[in-house]
Amino acid sequence: MDARKSHLLIRAFALEALAAQGYRDGKLTHAEVQQMLGFNSRWDTDKFLKRAGAYLDYTEADLERDLETARGTA
Repeated sequence: MDARKSHLLIRAFALEALAAQGYRDGKLTHAEVQQMLGFNSRWDTDKFLKRAGAYLDYTEADLERDLETARGTA
C-alpha cells in the first residue's frame, strides 16, 4: 500500500471514529453524521451507527414520555 492510500485510510478511520463518538456524546445529530461522512441515505447512516455501536442514551422514562406524546396524553 502506498503512502497516499495509507493516509486516506487513516483519515477515513479517524473521521468515522469522531462521527460515532460525537453522536454517542450527543454533540452531533444523525443528519450531521450523514453529511460529515457523505452517506446518501438515512439507512446508510443507521447502518454505520449500528456497526459503530453508537446509540443515544434512551431511557425507559424517555420511551414513556414518547408514548404519552404519541397517544396525545402529554
